[in-house]
Amino acid sequence: MNKQFLKATIIVLIFIFLLPLAAGAQETNDMTKILTEMSVDIKYIKNNIVTLSEETRGMKENIGELGTRITVVEERQINIKDEVCDVNSKNNWFLSIIGSMMLLSLGVQMKRIHAHRREDCGEENKEINKEIK
Repeated sequence: MNKQFLKATIIVLIFIFLLPLAAGAQETNDMTKILTEMSVDIKYIKNNIVTLSEETRGMKENIGELGTRITVVEERQINIKDEVCDVNSKNNWFLSIIGSMMLLSLGVQMKRIHAHRREDCGEENKEINKEIK
């Protein structure tokens, strides 16, 4: 019985020593799985960072192009303002000429009316003067 007890004790001791090794092996497999998953996640994150970096680069280029377009639009706006001011000054010049012509025409008409009244008044006066004589 001693041999059987010794065999049972050795088997139990081996089992006791191998159990943590087996558990350690299980933990090693779990750790390997966790590290593999972490590696995959890190690669996924790295790829997304690269993608975001490329998109950001494209956005920076678009912003640069927009800045150039805005500058062109602002220059055109300044040119348009200058042209509008030029048109306004030409319009004012033209209106002043038309106004002067209208005043001159009004003055000529008034002079003609005044001359016509003198002629009318003069003829009536002449007729009245003839009757009196």
